Amino acid sequence: MSISEEPAASSLRDKLSQIFHSTSGEEGSSSTRSVFYSIEIAAKDDFNIDQLRRLTPPPVFCSMPWISDENLRYEADFAQMPSLRLADQLRRKQFTVVNHLSCYNLTEVQVDKLLSSQPPIRNMFIVRGDTVNPDQRFQHSAQLVQHLRRYESTRTPKLTIGVGGYPGGHVESPSQEDELRHLADKVALGADFLLTQTLYDAASFFRYRDRCRAAGITIPIIPGIYLPHSYRQLQTMLNITRVAMAPGVRATFEAHREDTPEAFEAFVVQYFVELVRELLQSNAIEPDGSSSDPVRLVHFFTFNKFSLLEKVISQLEFDQQ
Repeated sequence: MSISEEPAASSLRDKLSQIFHSTSGEEGSSSTRSVFYSIEIAAKDDFNIDQLRRLTPPPVFCSMPWISDENLRYEADFAQMPSLRLADQLRRKQFTVVNHLSCYNLTEVQVDKLLSSQPPIRNMFIVRGDTVNPDQRFQHSAQLVQHLRRYESTRTPKLTIGVGGYPGGHVESPSQEDELRHLADKVALGADFLLTQTLYDAASFFRYRDRCRAAGITIPIIPGIYLPHSYRQLQTMLNITRVAMAPGVRATFEAHREDTPEAFEAFVVQYFVELVRELLQSNAIEPDGSSSDPVRLVHFFTFNKFSLLEKVISQLEFDQQ
């Protein structure tokens, strides 16, 4: 298995189609297919575009989170919003950008202004947001997806839209079945891909993927991975996302809670390299050159820290040598 160069395509939708539906690799050349990756970055002072140049091969796309209170201050001229300014710089450097958009306190007028800003937004990742105002226009992300698809009826090119998924279940969902019904609604309204909340073991992803497929959800599902630099950072992330680790996985990380920073980071690199390898075991090539439901793209939440990501990518590249 190796990290692959991103496909040459005119849009993110085309890239995803090539990644997930092409028969890459020659029959019999390998038991698994290559994997692509994407990353999340933020328009903060600690980010420098030159950091991306060290990532070889480059990510398929860079997603950029939406910070409601900050971004809505730019309603008079969304083009001046830090994330859109950075997105423009990234596109000029030939990076594909996915802009997040949260439902929190968002109005239809604001959405339409955002979409009419220049240069045009081509790709969006839609989230409800952690907080919901009872008076806000979009109470659920499905409503925002629907509005975006209505808006773009005369727009060229069409938006590529991603939505979130929760392998461990959303904390506010009454049941997994109810959650999957809402997810299926978003897909029916026009979502193109699904990006999961952070996960820490392959089994939880496979169970979630199987539940999605059984519910009739056929769009690409991308596992989301966070590489913690310390045990404390891991705990902070778990508290923010409210993700519950499987007992065995938690015990594995607990065993390294007193590690030196260097030892903990070395453990994290090896652990997540093995996790990606396990995810790719589902990519076994059948005699006809196909695989049942391949994991072709892995997403990394970086918080603008790239050192561990570089090491993980390097190790996955080394697998093919």
